[in-house]
Amino acid sequence: MGMRMRVTHSFVIPLAIVAVLQSAIVVAQQPIPEPLTDVDAYAVYAEVLPKRGPNETLLIREETVGPPCRHPLTTVDPAWKAVLDNFTTENVRVRTLVPLLQLLSSYLLIPSSDIKAEGARLAALHPGIWQSRPGSTDYAEVSAVGFDSTKTRAIVSVGFGASGSVHAMEKRDGRWGDAAVKGLGLCGWIA
Repeated sequence: MGMRMRVTHSFVIPLAIVAVLQSAIVVAQQPIPEPLTDVDAYAVYAEVLPKRGPNETLLIREETVGPPCRHPLTTVDPAWKAVLDNFTTENVRVRTLVPLLQLLSSYLLIPSSDIKAEGARLAALHPGIWQSRPGSTDYAEVSAVGFDSTKTRAIVSVGFGASGSVHAMEKRDGRWGDAAVKGLGLCGWIA
């Protein structure tokens, strides 16, 4: 009987090692997102991210995310078509945010892997379907920013918790603000 256990373990250990090595190879093959260093993008983010008081910390997903719109964004305004095209191009790949935000409040950039791990932990504690699980944290998330060639028009999506929207922004007198754009089909979401 003792012999059988040794034989069983001799097969299990190599299989476990192979499984660990295979998962390490998959992780190693994941491309590391390029850092986003465009200061103009961070100026846009500062305008669209949720506002917090000076003693509150805003938690922001470290990686960019594209807008979860179910339909493609469109425009009839030729001045905004280039912005929309650039927005689409910029959001083909994920970028990593770096600490360049100028906010009144403090903020922390949280890796997606940490957010997913927290979600898995809460799902194990509170199984079933929830709008928001007890103890969950709301994170802000942003897309990459699409600009026109002069960087005076921009489109960006921002989410916080279970809601979000796509914003058209325009730079006037050196400051970014909301833009009213004729025929620009944007989207918002609430989960």
